[in-house]
Amino acid sequence: MLSWMAGILRDLDISDYTNIAPEYDSLQDFTTSLHEAPARGIRGILDLVLNHTSDQHPWFVESGSSRDNPKRDWYIWRDGQDDGPPNNWPRSSVGRRPGSATC
Repeated sequence: MLSWMAGILRDLDISDYTNIAPEYDSLQDFTTSLHEAPARGIRGILDLVLNHTSDQHPWFVESGSSRDNPKRDWYIWRDGQDDGPPNNWPRSSVGRRPGSATC
């Protein structure tokens, strides 16, 4: 059997790459399951989306803290247009939570 575990790091709104979402129990429970799975004929695939982070993630916060921050180029920043957003994209909740960012 093959198990695909998508969103284990809190969907695409990743604020912590070192822990799992609470609805998947604890990191220790996950680690135990991961080690016991092969003996039960289970293989797993983790879907890790590295190009999405939450606006609460330390990388994003630091990157946006100033225009001369060394991590500024970790994200694409644009000035807004006419006191609005930097583009004409409508807000969408499909596949993203409000406040998520793509790097």
